[in-house]
Amino acid sequence: MSTLMAQATTLTVYDGVKAGKQKFDATVAAADGMVKNDVLDDLPYASDSIDRGDYTITKNDGGTLY
Repeated sequence: MSTLMAQATTLTVYDGVKAGKQKFDATVAAADGMVKNDVLDDLPYASDSIDRGDYTITKNDGGTLY
């Protein structure tokens, strides 16, 4: 294979979301990757799913997203 490929490892975090995000972002950057976050601040009120084009976020327990 002539193309150089990099892959970030799976990261298990037990020290909080903020610290975990920082570690994950650093791991992706070390693999020459780019992190893109999906900020969930524009969810339709009381919906059960939202379509982001490339993927769909769905509440799986019969509840709603707020």
